[in-house]
Amino acid sequence: MSYTDTVKLVERIFGITISAPYDRKTKLLSRKKNDTPFLDKMRIVFREEAEKLHR
Repeated sequence: MSYTDTVKLVERIFGITISAPYDRKTKLLSRKKNDTPFLDKMRIVFREEAEKLHR
């Protein structure tokens, strides 16, 4: 399903019109921050613990 098809489906389901859907998508993606600091820390701890086991 393409992005355009998804937008049309959402518009039909909710009875709304989404103006300039590609502009909205671009703005949304530009606001995205690194949302994985916890996973990054867990990856570091996992590697450290794995190294301890293999020594």
